[in-house]
Amino acid sequence: MTWGRRRQPARVPHPDPARELELQRIRDLRDGIARRTALIGQYQDEIGRLHKAARQAAYEIDRKAYLNEATVLHDRITAAEEGIGKVNEQIAALQGEISPDDLAYL
Repeated sequence: MTWGRRRQPARVPHPDPARELELQRIRDLRDGIARRTALIGQYQDEIGRLHKAARQAAYEIDRKAYLNEATVLHDRITAAEEGIGKVNEQIAALQGEISPDDLAYL
């Protein structure tokens, strides 16, 4: 018995190499979204820690430093979310050019 994530079955490549490249591009874009989403989660966790540290800070200068760093991370989250939106648009455009039968190879 294995613990943890199950292995996904091996993906069957598309018989047309040109179409396979397009499908791989979509997969790569999806992987990039997953990485950005994970990074956003890490940033959100860190923002929570920074806000807690700011509440517990004994000196105003420390409090401001924590809140400033939280603001920087929030700006990074906003930029990452905008990037995800653009990538989703790219994926939609690519998928619009590919037949549903070919998309089944994703």
